[in-house]
Amino acid sequence: MDFVPHLGNYHGFGKTAPYFESWYFKLISADEKHRYAILPGIILGREEDLAFVQVLNDHAGHSVYFEYPFVAFRAVPDRFEFSINRKNQFSAERIAFDIAMEHGGVKGELRFSGAQPGTALNGAEFSQGVISLGQRLEGVLTIDSNPIDFTGGRGYIENIWGSNYPDTYLWFPSKHFPEADTALAASIFPTPGLFSVSTAFNIHLKRDGKLYYFAAANGAKMERLDIAEKQITCVVFNGQQRLEMTVARAEGALLRIPAKYTLTRKMHHPLSASVSLRLTEAGKTIYEGSGRCAALEFIKHG
Repeated sequence: MDFVPHLGNYHGFGKTAPYFESWYFKLISADEKHRYAILPGIILGREEDLAFVQVLNDHAGHSVYFEYPFVAFRAVPDRFEFSINRKNQFSAERIAFDIAMEHGGVKGELRFSGAQPGTALNGAEFSQGVISLGQRLEGVLTIDSNPIDFTGGRGYIENIWGSNYPDTYLWFPSKHFPEADTALAASIFPTPGLFSVSTAFNIHLKRDGKLYYFAAANGAKMERLDIAEKQITCVVFNGQQRLEMTVARAEGALLRIPAKYTLTRKMHHPLSASVSLRLTEAGKTIYEGSGRCAALEFIKHG
């Protein structure tokens, strides 16, 4: 499967408030000691429109938020390429930063190669595109005055957009399995109060060059969803394969997430969760393994 560039394109041309769009770049160094998430995006609000960049440091357990006027955001039509304040640049091939250090900033450039593309899930208020299940990293970023070499590390890229963030949402991607070509990304939207039934889900498992896809929109079924304090268990079946996933939860720094018109909601976002997988077909195990450095988001209605 080739990279699908339109997955990362800016969708906000001609949109009016309420509207948000954000991109998510997960960056893990080769030794896994440096785990970062960088989230650029925009908000069209009731009183003002703005652009932003969030930088999450999982090891330190904190995140930094940089805000800009909306006019600082520039996107290239029909291509995954945009900038914020000119020098902060984002695309399928690279990211580059020049955010002032006195504000806990970021400088440098990373290049990407070997992207593993996913698909998009479109909804009335919230849509999501998995731009890359995993890619190789090359380059150095200086974050909080500390140079970090990400060369040989692994990343993940996705894009979300819409008018409102889901009230109930579960999400966990990992590219750190024993096999370099294995990657997982799971997004689940449970019906509030009915965690055994999910109204929508979008799950990708890439293994041995093959993409195993599980989505409610394609007729797959959620057979089990148990969400406990320390562990999450999920089982899905697409008519051919059954995928069992067990997530060990972890503590994480706070990230801002969109609500209608604002970016004031916050949630914990670890990059050190783990996920165990078992993929079977006709009762036979096709794959079994565990992924490290998994991101995890869980928001529960109410």
